[in-house]
Amino acid sequence: MKIKPKLSASLVLLLVGCLSACTEPTQPIRAETDFVASATSSYAITDLGNLGGSFAVARGISDAGQIVGVSETGAGQLHAFVWTIATGMTDLGTLGGANSQAFSINEHGNIAGSSLLVSGERHAFLWTAAAGMQDLGTLAGGHNSQARHINDADEVAGFSDLMLNGPPHPFLWSVSAGMTDHGTFGGDNAFAWGINNRTTVVGYGPLGSCVFTLAWSWTQQGGFVDLGALSHADPCGGSAATAVNDRGDVVGSSGTDALVGHAFRWTAAIGMVDLGALFGVNSSSEATAINQRGQVVGLSTSSDGTIQHPFAWDGRTGMEDLDLLLGDQTGAAFAISDNGRIVGSSGSHAVLWTPIHHM
Repeated sequence: MKIKPKLSASLVLLLVGCLSACTEPTQPIRAETDFVASATSSYAITDLGNLGGSFAVARGISDAGQIVGVSETGAGQLHAFVWTIATGMTDLGTLGGANSQAFSINEHGNIAGSSLLVSGERHAFLWTAAAGMQDLGTLAGGHNSQARHINDADEVAGFSDLMLNGPPHPFLWSVSAGMTDHGTFGGDNAFAWGINNRTTVVGYGPLGSCVFTLAWSWTQQGGFVDLGALSHADPCGGSAATAVNDRGDVVGSSGTDALVGHAFRWTAAIGMVDLGALFGVNSSSEATAINQRGQVVGLSTSSDGTIQHPFAWDGRTGMEDLDLLLGDQTGAAFAISDNGRIVGSSGSHAVLWTPIHHM
């Protein structure tokens, strides 16, 4: 798989991610004094702690305030966690191997992610309070899979290889049908990254003869739809879709005519719109999530790659630079609830940004 030049290295890591290796942390909730807000910020930030190690990142949040992600443990492993204000950070364990990570949580508290097995293979999982961590397996012939997002019907979107080290295909998993191969977007591989409550799946993959990936959406009725790219100079574009809300609004990142990767928001009425970046026209940005109100979060990186900050965007105020914990230089926002709470990372810390008017 190739992505358009100048899409940032962090997007490549975000998209190619962890078919083979990852791990996570937990710790109790910090005191109210850990909430910090600058004089100009719309959000207060709090450190969610870790599972005893030195690293944690939050990846998903429900409207009820349950947060999931990955943290280093005291033993140096990475484990999936769920955090609540009542219990703090709880280790979800693994499927038998050393590492696991959680990417998404739905409104029933059910969690999707991936975990290493004893064999060293990585499999997608569904975690529920009643059954714990369940192995979702792989597509036929596959060895590794990853679940990226779960909707409120417990439908899971992700990707799986078809053979050891073979090209990945997107899948849709449900309790009734198990794991279903969606095929590809015309190339030999594709990745599913997000799903909404109408079973619209979004992701990215090469289209036909195009070398670089293009963002797509998929429905049972319409199949794959090409979402295009911000670049008008190259018909093969270079884009990737990462999330979709129930209105069908899609976000992700795309190469521009200036060969810089920018966050986008796509709607059926308007198409793909450039959301800009925090550090000038030559800086890059990536959108990672969108809520039902159309608010978008992600990360933006300076042109020289030395600064990376999380952002929140809406149609009224544009892109806002989110505060980091004191002393941290880098961060990213990975999920936003419908009530506007954001989770992600500040340095090596898992963090929550809370709209100040909600406190």
